[in-house]
Amino acid sequence: MKNEPSDVAKVPSTNHEFSGKPCTTMGRKARTITTSSNPKALKWGSNVPLGLLVWGKVSSSPWWPGIVVNHEDCGVNPPAVSSVWVFWFGDYRVSEVPLSRLQPFAESFVKFFDKNNKGVRLKNGVLEAIKIHAARSGETDSELWNFSDAVSWISSIPLHMLKSKHISSSDSFDDDLPEFVNSKILKIKLTNLELTRAENKRKSEESDDDDEICKFNKKLKASQDKVDASREVAFKSSVIEKVKGKKLKLENICLCCVREKSNLNHEHPFFEGRVCDQCFEEIKDTAFVIGDDNVYYHCVVCAQRGEVLICDNPSCKKVYCNTCIEVLCPKKARERIAEMNPWLCFLCSGYDKQLNGFLKKRENFSAHVAKMYIEHPKPEIIPKFERHPLRVLSLFDGIGTGLCVLKKLKLKVEVYYASEIEDDAINVTTMNHGSDVIHLGKVEDLTNAELAKLGPIDLLIGGSPCNELSGVNHARKGIYDATGTGVLFFDFFRILQFLKTNNDGRHLFWLFENVTSMPKDYRKVITRFFECDPIVVDAKYFSAQNRSRFFWGNIPSLRKAQESAMDIENCPELNSVLTKNCSRKAVVKKVCTITTNPNSLRQGKEASMPVLMNGKGDTLWATEMEELFGFPRHYTDAGNLQPSRRLRLLGKSWSIPVLCHILKPLTMLYPSTEAEIA
Repeated sequence: MKNEPSDVAKVPSTNHEFSGKPCTTMGRKARTITTSSNPKALKWGSNVPLGLLVWGKVSSSPWWPGIVVNHEDCGVNPPAVSSVWVFWFGDYRVSEVPLSRLQPFAESFVKFFDKNNKGVRLKNGVLEAIKIHAARSGETDSELWNFSDAVSWISSIPLHMLKSKHISSSDSFDDDLPEFVNSKILKIKLTNLELTRAENKRKSEESDDDDEICKFNKKLKASQDKVDASREVAFKSSVIEKVKGKKLKLENICLCCVREKSNLNHEHPFFEGRVCDQCFEEIKDTAFVIGDDNVYYHCVVCAQRGEVLICDNPSCKKVYCNTCIEVLCPKKARERIAEMNPWLCFLCSGYDKQLNGFLKKRENFSAHVAKMYIEHPKPEIIPKFERHPLRVLSLFDGIGTGLCVLKKLKLKVEVYYASEIEDDAINVTTMNHGSDVIHLGKVEDLTNAELAKLGPIDLLIGGSPCNELSGVNHARKGIYDATGTGVLFFDFFRILQFLKTNNDGRHLFWLFENVTSMPKDYRKVITRFFECDPIVVDAKYFSAQNRSRFFWGNIPSLRKAQESAMDIENCPELNSVLTKNCSRKAVVKKVCTITTNPNSLRQGKEASMPVLMNGKGDTLWATEMEELFGFPRHYTDAGNLQPSRRLRLLGKSWSIPVLCHILKPLTMLYPSTEAEIA
């Protein structure tokens, strides 16, 4: 049913309950052990009262009215952590829904009620929910209302009066459930009981021997896994004992797999020691794989998953597996760390002999991490040519970030072509730059014939949509799926190849950007096509935001841009962008990567607000986010855009200070908008 909620929706939380304590990363679901959600969901705390009226969202269905019910009354399993069971009005089914997909019904009515949706069941569901809310509010004749009466009533009530007194309460009021709801969920329970009996009967008819063999195999495998893990720890410990007894030198073993190897051709990027070729590739593939909760997926030492300890530094959040702690650190180090609150990891604090053991932080480890991706540096050749204003083609232009950068660098631009399809982005660009930008439409429509009409191009820039390439997106379609956006990389490459050979003899500079969390296979494909390795530049060196990105290109001194970024002193902190005279104070020095997801604005394991205003938590304002990215305040304030849509535009944007740093060498090759000194 297109306009109806699905039967079951299980979306686990992605936040940890605590740091500095054991948790697991064997699978992404195994790491989700906490209660956390979006700003609205947190209003009712971790214990949502039974009988609460809500809007809920599951799968691709629209937001739907429902009521929180007891799983026992429905004959279903208990909900997962940070989830509840919801009975859907009009549809009369139940689903398990995470708190992050729930909103209070009455105060969110205007936001989620779609008057254009003609679905009968949805309209009936909205009517039923309004009647219940009205009855609880003291309206005695609500049972007689039709759909129009109900919508008119709830729409006429001021927002501050809509908020139910139950939202902040931990008390249950399931005794207040309407009779028809109790009747429906009773039928659901009876149906589930029948299904359970049928399933049990089917299982009982199966061979008892098969059941016993299955149970034995599972038990045997679990036992074997435990034995293998114990053997691995014992073997690694024996190697370290040889190092302690000076029978083996530390530089002769791989710090990751803790084995004596002959192919120790690389330095460990984070800690003093060598790593073998295989482990180096694993570190390179996992160094930037970070979850939505900004916690790293893999152990920073061995690049493996398992039970981990998490650094409490909000700007770090790296993890260390128990095996590495037990093998490379002194005895009882793990217990000492678990007792520390907060715990700053081995990279965030000085060397402590009782904790670190063989884990000695490498000086300037950030530079070593970045250098991992430069495998085959080529000599840079800067061509000689006459100085002339820039002719620019920006693919996937977004909100005109490229032109903002060129204007900030005071480079004279003759023409700026932009390929962008999102209306909001085009409106923002047009409002800020007017006729300075010539929009070309979809990148797929830029055929060779159309490109030839543009004339010579001096600078080609772009970053294809990253969602389908991000390693954090488990539903990604990848770089080859024609139904996704990842394949648009090949359009950038196609246009690059055409301009290289059809550019009226002019030299073409180019720059391509994408996320560092992409799987290694995607990175290798892009690197193979471009025939050059990427550099890694993090916006944290230029702004109050952690935002690490890959850049491929032939901009002069591009490799130097990576190294010099880390030498910048006095990096801005979050307080520098907060609105003055409003009693706003930053809770953190730098925020996590801002994406199109509103939850990305929350910080740390508690998903706390990044700002305190008059002693209360608050999110970043749109104007503050604009300044954080390097835009002028109110840059995205076009066409009465809501803050969520402005966040969506900024979340897909480049960091202006980073682009200025990378493109600055062009100021030596092209004329300035300022009067040139002879």
